[in-house]
Amino acid sequence: MGEEKSAWSNYWRGRTAGASGEVFGEVGVERSEELAEFWSSYFAGVHSGRILDLACGAGSALKHVPAGHGGVLVGADISADAIEQALSNVSPMVGVVSSADALPFADGSFDFIVSQFGFEYADAKRAAAEVARVLAPGGVFTSVSHMADGAIAAECRRHLDTIESIEGSGFVEASKTLFSAVSDRESGRGHIDQVAMDEALSAFKVANAAMLALRTDNPLAAHLHSGASQLYDRRANYALADIHGWLDAMAAEIAAYRLRMQGMINAALTREKAEQIIAIISPGGAGSVEPFELRGEAAAYVLRGPA
Repeated sequence: MGEEKSAWSNYWRGRTAGASGEVFGEVGVERSEELAEFWSSYFAGVHSGRILDLACGAGSALKHVPAGHGGVLVGADISADAIEQALSNVSPMVGVVSSADALPFADGSFDFIVSQFGFEYADAKRAAAEVARVLAPGGVFTSVSHMADGAIAAECRRHLDTIESIEGSGFVEASKTLFSAVSDRESGRGHIDQVAMDEALSAFKVANAAMLALRTDNPLAAHLHSGASQLYDRRANYALADIHGWLDAMAAEIAAYRLRMQGMINAALTREKAEQIIAIISPGGAGSVEPFELRGEAAAYVLRGPA
């Protein structure tokens, strides 16, 4: 659990989350206005009650609750950094750091439980059992969840391929080695190892060529490459430790983004699993699973389950 929390916190502190405050990172299909319209329409008919946003992320569902709502809004997420962002996006809201499959709430605590690309990241069946437990009699669960082999999953696979190419290029380590060699040479410290310098330069040229090819179509690759280039041009203004620190921080953000993409793929539900989840929440068979389109493509499932 501790490792999972750390990984998600690293993601939320990363550039892809911090720039927009959204859970979506760089997955464009998830940014569709259809999601905003879905939740705005949903909450338009909810004027009171206790609402839980399960695995709330940055509050992408709850932020569509209209002003003046008379009830209680609660966001629960495994990442404290996500909760911090959600609190800045949704007011008033109570934030709780918790996994979706082990909720710290009493039985029957909520009239409405919602989730947008969230609860399925936990153990989805255990999370469903928790939903059934904390949902009040007559309460309603509604989620928009990842669809296996849907448009979002396909886009995630494309991004994951690019991320793996960035990491596989060895650009960060090659840059650090070159910066160190150049720093030694320019400072005049000790003997200059020309063989080591030539090896560092040769390795960097290979990695740099790979990054030049990647940066054309990938903002993250472009950000890494441009930043490293600017640091090299202005290296006299920076300590070597600070340059290495920036490169290490970028490597951590890229790793966090890889986690996000792989996590989205792993979390995606087949229809069979989605129906199993709803059967746990609505054992009487009153629930439903329906496909949800984004930009004209099947991308998610809408799960609805009365208690």
